[in-house]
Amino acid sequence: MTKYNIASELDRDKILTNYLDSASSIASKLESINNDIYSNDARKRGYLNTLIHFYKNDWQPARLYKTGGRYRGSIAKWYKKPNTLPVIGTVDNLSVLIPFLNHSLDTEGFNPEDSEVQMPFVIDNNEGNTVRDKTEHQSIEMIFSPASKKKKQIDITRNVHRAHNIAYQDTRLLKAPELGLLFDTLNKYGHSDKNIELAILGWLMFLLGKTLHEIKDLQIFNKIDDKTRGLFLDENDRGWWYFPITQTAKPTIKKVGLIKTANGVFTACPTFFTDLIIKYLKGRKEGLLINVDNFAALESSLAKKLKKVSDRAYSGRLSINSISNFIGNYINATGVIDPIYIDFSYDVKMYSTRVSRSYSNIDDVTRCERLFEFWQEVESDYYDYCKEKFPIKLFELVCFDKRNRMLGSKFTPENMTVKSLIAALVLEVKNTKLNSLKQLDAILKYHNAFTVYTAWMLMFGTGYRAVWNPLPTFSLYFPTLNLMGISDKDDSDFTHSRLVCLPSILNAQITAYQEHLSCLRGLIRVLKPKLCQSIDDFLNAASKSLNLDYKESCQWFKLIRNSRINHGPLFIFQRQRAGIVTKGISPTELVLRLPKEHKIPANAGRHWLKSNLLYNNVNSELINFQMGHWQSGEVPLANYSTLNYIDSVNELLPILDKLFKGVGWQTLKSDLI
Repeated sequence: MTKYNIASELDRDKILTNYLDSASSIASKLESINNDIYSNDARKRGYLNTLIHFYKNDWQPARLYKTGGRYRGSIAKWYKKPNTLPVIGTVDNLSVLIPFLNHSLDTEGFNPEDSEVQMPFVIDNNEGNTVRDKTEHQSIEMIFSPASKKKKQIDITRNVHRAHNIAYQDTRLLKAPELGLLFDTLNKYGHSDKNIELAILGWLMFLLGKTLHEIKDLQIFNKIDDKTRGLFLDENDRGWWYFPITQTAKPTIKKVGLIKTANGVFTACPTFFTDLIIKYLKGRKEGLLINVDNFAALESSLAKKLKKVSDRAYSGRLSINSISNFIGNYINATGVIDPIYIDFSYDVKMYSTRVSRSYSNIDDVTRCERLFEFWQEVESDYYDYCKEKFPIKLFELVCFDKRNRMLGSKFTPENMTVKSLIAALVLEVKNTKLNSLKQLDAILKYHNAFTVYTAWMLMFGTGYRAVWNPLPTFSLYFPTLNLMGISDKDDSDFTHSRLVCLPSILNAQITAYQEHLSCLRGLIRVLKPKLCQSIDDFLNAASKSLNLDYKESCQWFKLIRNSRINHGPLFIFQRQRAGIVTKGISPTELVLRLPKEHKIPANAGRHWLKSNLLYNNVNSELINFQMGHWQSGEVPLANYSTLNYIDSVNELLPILDKLFKGVGWQTLKSDLI
């Protein structure tokens, strides 16, 4: 063990109750420790797992390691468990690998995880848990058969794709008969002192979308200053769920004009459920919500009873997995609300919202209204089938705080900030207007102001990430369709290249910028012939790219996208000792070109666009389409995709146009023409 493990303080009184305890019993107690204190620190988690393996006698002695050809010291083998999140909706027990440590947003509001392709690496948990009969003989040919391995990979991929595209008719989604059976069962258990804990467990899984492992750590409290994950009972015995909203933003970053957000959120607990919990607590108002010595036995009892109830009703769908995943499966199947509202409300860890959480900013009233819409939709489905209303109210539209607190991204600019930014950029363009002589320095200064204005509009209209060279080519620009192909986060296979919808004002501005470049090359061709040749290539890129085959076009696009050396049509002029040089647009350059009183993160447009699409209740599939936050099996440009781009533009364009007009974006014609 190293000196860093001193900080990993364990509750020794709970582990060593008796010095005669066996090593196996100590190992089991270590496994039952609340792992939340280790979940955010890979070193502490590795330390805990190493201790468990040590007491299980499944460990290895430390060994020497080499550094630069010399032995430096000894190091123990670490037993780090992978950090995973379940794939909601899979019949098999599949999980997705996620990074151990949370990244911090940089000074531009850019989440480093957002630069990674969101194609999950899947762990098949069934493999390690399946106990094989010792008398069973396995075929060696089958183990090492490449065809069998490939078939298994395809099966897992299909399971993941299917989980991300659950249909409303899918058997994994509880239907109205199963919901009725579930409610009757839980109500029956709620009236029995013997089974009241099972009723509370079932309702917690169903209403909060949480697993039993997460429920085990929920607390109860009645003092507002003692906030912790769980249920808050106010002076009127009204129940409120409280969960913190975790953000990775650095607190040292200070930007002016950004929306201030709260660190936690209160959500009303249904009255019937609050009464049931108060009845179970018998006057206790602090400590664990489910305070039992053997939680595993409680879990096993609930699983057996659900199976028994399902079998009696000739339905095998009621299970711990189907109940805790109901909210995720229903949102996936219907798209009634964006999953970010569930994430913020109940701290439901979904890998689909792990990155998009950083870009979403909503107010508390909107959050409660969306939750109400969700449960209204569930009740409507129930009524359509059973022809009767829900026997209980699953959600009540009540806000905890009269102040409409903001939640989520700390890098989202206020609308007034955006308006003042646009006014400052427009003023800069007007102040650099040319006279009739059109002197060189004046031309260059005007071009820089015009380019910066166009670049900022592009960042706000497309949801571009803070990248270099945001507009590498015009060949992927389709003005008649209001579409543009961009690649702001990608791999060698262009897995996340995407088409985005352009607001009408931005569409007209890019056309105006093309006309601006056409006039610019005529004015400076004698002074900068090489640059003008590049401008010719930019303007003729659409026709030239059609002459390239697939391999040539891939190589060409890999060279120019997000390039720091080969700038695209968006460039600025700088005077250096060697003369006038051109420089590509970078995130830092965009921020430096702003007036001091209007400094915002280069990625603020992405935060602003995602948040406003949420406010306008845009379908989550279209939000992911515009922002590029889809998962495996959801890629719009893939061969299997059935997404209609024309229909998507028809739905997004009016909303984007309204947003752009609301903050004052306008199309500026070049003064060079």
